[in-house]
Amino acid sequence: MGKEKNGPRGVKFMTEDLASRILSGELPVRRQLPTTRALAKLYQVSTVTASRSIGELKRRGLVEAYPGIGLFVSSPGEEEKRAFRNAHCSFHVGLIHQNKAGFHVTGDIHSAWYIDHLMDEWIQGAVQRCEEFGFRYTLFDHFPERGDPCDAYLCSTTVVRWELISEMTRKPVLFLSSRPPEDFSIRESWISADLYAMSRTVVSRLIERGYRRIACLCGIDLPAYHSRVKAYRDVLEAAGLPFHEELVFRSDSSEWEIRKQIDKLLALPEEIRPDAVYCISDRRAILLQERLRELKIRVPEEMAIMGFDGCEEARRRGISTITIPVRDIGSWGIYFLNGWKTGILHPPFHFLFCGEMYPGETC
Repeated sequence: MGKEKNGPRGVKFMTEDLASRILSGELPVRRQLPTTRALAKLYQVSTVTASRSIGELKRRGLVEAYPGIGLFVSSPGEEEKRAFRNAHCSFHVGLIHQNKAGFHVTGDIHSAWYIDHLMDEWIQGAVQRCEEFGFRYTLFDHFPERGDPCDAYLCSTTVVRWELISEMTRKPVLFLSSRPPEDFSIRESWISADLYAMSRTVVSRLIERGYRRIACLCGIDLPAYHSRVKAYRDVLEAAGLPFHEELVFRSDSSEWEIRKQIDKLLALPEEIRPDAVYCISDRRAILLQERLRELKIRVPEEMAIMGFDGCEEARRRGISTITIPVRDIGSWGIYFLNGWKTGILHPPFHFLFCGEMYPGETC
């Protein structure tokens, strides 16, 4: 109970988060709030904790309750407004990212566009939240070399490696990453997509839909793919299905190499050819879909496709996929820095987020 009360999902966090959203104008006056039970589910707390939080907001004059109707945002008093302005307007956040970073990160020009897209998404989420909170923010494409101008930093792992940050600043730094560190015990703060849990979700969906011979199109043997391949294997084994290493087709991100692995998969004898393919990138899923159409193989009747990334092009093509919640990661990064500033949270922060499933037509 103590952990929920004082931790990142407790009364104080929920109260201050809702108060900030009301005082910043994100939740306007007279807006109806979800029920206490719905808020408890949203903040991942008990209904008792949510009720205590709502009680505190009512005491501060930020929320009104109308019996039989619901909860509504009320007009903040001048004291609350003044305290909010004093707490937020002087806070300066450095957003460190690197434009056109894809080739620098992967060494593969074919995947550069995707890395750049992720960069833009988390920056947009962070900027939007800074503006709602009234934070000042500055964009950097590398860590500031002169002085230490900001109160805190959000930093992409494609710009600065985890282990080097202590040499650059003594201010709080929160890393934003599309995948978690291999060593969860590191002292640095980070927010990341939970690639393992997301992969379990998509492979489980294939099994629930009745597919039993599931292949995997993935990247070369790099840490970025390890957790996703492990999830693929774990879900198969948990369902009592065999894992075959020969059904894992690895390639770099170039179109030529991916197509070569697709043709290798489709050349398998019919009796062992997979009835579904988990593609550990939407790029692979798109190329597989195109090849199956060329060969007049029906999707999903003869072979189902599941992607990973949630990119707009894949969804437009009707490919089932799961989104990497990059914009949410950027947005929550600002929330957590605000929590540090107000004393609700204490570094290091370690948080994992899952994306949303897009149920397309391919499985």
